[in-house]
Amino acid sequence: MAPVLPGSYPVNPGEPAAPLAAPPLAPPRSSRDLTAAPASFESSGEQVKGEQPLTGLRNRLRRLQRPWSSRHLALNREESALAHDAARVKADYVTPDSPSGTQSLCGSTKKRRERSESSGEPCTRLLDVDTARWMSSLPDEAKLDELYLPGTHDSLALHFPFLSSICQTTSLTAQLRGGIRFLDFRFALLDDGSLWAYHGAVPQRKSADDAFEEVYRWLESDEGRRECVVISCKQENPAPLFSTAMWALLDRTPRSRAIWYDEDRWPALGDVRGKCVMFCRFGWGTKRGLHPPRWPNDQRTAWSTSIGGRETLVQDWYGLANPLVIPRKAALALSLFSTSTSSLLPSPSPRPSSLTQATIAPGFTDQAPPLPLRINFLSCASFPGLYPSIAAKGFGLPSFRLGFRGVNELVLAGLARLKDRTGEEARRGRRYEKGQGGMVVLLDFWEFPRTRQREDERGALAREVVRMNFA
Repeated sequence: MAPVLPGSYPVNPGEPAAPLAAPPLAPPRSSRDLTAAPASFESSGEQVKGEQPLTGLRNRLRRLQRPWSSRHLALNREESALAHDAARVKADYVTPDSPSGTQSLCGSTKKRRERSESSGEPCTRLLDVDTARWMSSLPDEAKLDELYLPGTHDSLALHFPFLSSICQTTSLTAQLRGGIRFLDFRFALLDDGSLWAYHGAVPQRKSADDAFEEVYRWLESDEGRRECVVISCKQENPAPLFSTAMWALLDRTPRSRAIWYDEDRWPALGDVRGKCVMFCRFGWGTKRGLHPPRWPNDQRTAWSTSIGGRETLVQDWYGLANPLVIPRKAALALSLFSTSTSSLLPSPSPRPSSLTQATIAPGFTDQAPPLPLRINFLSCASFPGLYPSIAAKGFGLPSFRLGFRGVNELVLAGLARLKDRTGEEARRGRRYEKGQGGMVVLLDFWEFPRTRQREDERGALAREVVRMNFA
């Protein structure tokens, strides 16, 4: 058996270890650079007398690189171990709930399992999340308004003739298999009484009947039977009989009636597995379905309301004048993820340190008030200055200062920075907690950005939102 080298992780017993080397240094410029340096070096990094200049520079670079390299190797070893365990479980080589299976898991996976079991909160236990079935890992008693749901804005806006009318590029089935659990449908009632998808005045070539049927088929499949989908239906034209036509369509058959949850309160997940949950942006005078009492248009700040009995904070600023405002939009969206840095979210009241326990007012508590449900639209555009595709995905080569990053990538990078903060309060607002409001994150072009480790794995931001249910 080959020896295990430092900085390597043995993938399978009996196989040689796969070294995780740090990035190589630049090659020497000439044969003079290969001259051996003296054996002793001063810890300060000063050049030793008689040492070749380029060789001394190369050794200084090695010493500067060493701390970063060890951290890089440690992180790579942990990620490799977690990914390896996830692959073994998926292939049924390991049963993680059995004693023998637990013993064969790596230390990083065991720590994640122990942390989730001690906290009593659901956790994936492994690195990878199956986006097509992620809700099946959650308990039945979890409330939908406590979960973190990735969604798509204008989910049916896939067609030209204008770039400003396109918000997505994938089918509904692809969105659902990618982890999307909140769909945004927008319909107009035509003169013949039929409902068709529209984005503003632009038809999207799909009837409401076909759109709902695609969702029904997925929920009835093996992938979707333990999932649920919240569907927001918005009225795109001022037809007075829109509400009547919509409910007539949904009540048309026993199958469609049975698949819809239409009460005005947020349900527990166990009550709606394999079902659609109606989120109404039409028929404001009725109480059938989850009904926001108001929806102000294009507010530059988040606004409060109550939906389904839960206090709700909505961020839906979309009218950006030009690309220069994209970072401000991303910052506003990120502010809903962090209670420690945002004035929009409640934080615990500090206990007065100068007062004794006897002088603290009755009823004082250092517990934070419950978080609201947050509905966070990352979509934005304006005509003709900023198309949805450019706002979401960016433009050019921003890494080389030739272009700019889109909202999706800026928010994903911001969430990575928030992860570096430690402490329970730093994580509050970005993980599922019983009794605390969750978040709906609605994306244009949900499949961007792609994962850096795997270019074929799309929807890095949607996957990050899914992981918040298991953090």
